[in-house]
Amino acid sequence: MEKTGFIYDVGNVKQLEEKIEFLIRNPEIRKKMGIEGKNWVTKEFSSERIWNGLDNLYKALLKEKGLE
Repeated sequence: MEKTGFIYDVGNVKQLEEKIEFLIRNPEIRKKMGIEGKNWVTKEFSSERIWNGLDNLYKALLKEKGLE
């Protein structure tokens, strides 16, 4: 089982239905996955991380173009 959600085949409605039904029947797992998902997003998409990534990208592009 995934930590923050489920993976299923695109277009496989039956698989998606099974995953949703599983979460409906298992509120404790649903809650844990929600908490883990929020923690992952908070860590991976913090403002500082996004701005540092953009800064590094711009610097690399300027260097590539000889404009640094």
